Amino acid sequence: MTQVITIRRRSARILVTNESKDVLLLKFEYGDQNNHRSYWATVGGGLEAGETPEQAARRELLEEVGLAADIMDYIGAQAAQFTDPNGNRIEAEEHFFHTNTASRQISLAGLSGDEAAMIKGHKWWSVEELKATNETYFPSNLPELLQKTLSP
Repeated sequence: MTQVITIRRRSARILVTNESKDVLLLKFEYGDQNNHRSYWATVGGGLEAGETPEQAARRELLEEVGLAADIMDYIGAQAAQFTDPNGNRIEAEEHFFHTNTASRQISLAGLSGDEAAMIKGHKWWSVEELKATNETYFPSNLPELLQKTLSP
């Protein structure tokens, strides 16, 4: 039996929105036909040694979707707990940022390793689509975060 470990992780997540106020989510898939899992998540990932959350957000944005942000607003932090593809328990401190882009064009060419194997696509979602879907997305309070962030 494989031992499950708990990993504490600091991460940066970016709410990338476009001119229509849609948010960019990446589709993650892993497992086999007997234990397949898929979900949608914001751009982002763990902080590397010595990185600030903003530095990590800018790096992840460029690596994961090929975008560079001129302006990135800090939204805040929240705790998250989930299980990774290896069955380990992740206790995350997630720092959220927002940036807006005029382009709907992204590039997944910068993905490497596990990300390249698990990220199977992307989609721009409206708040209404998120509220209506039965698909899993993270963070689970994304519609509320977006409404708070995009309110005038």
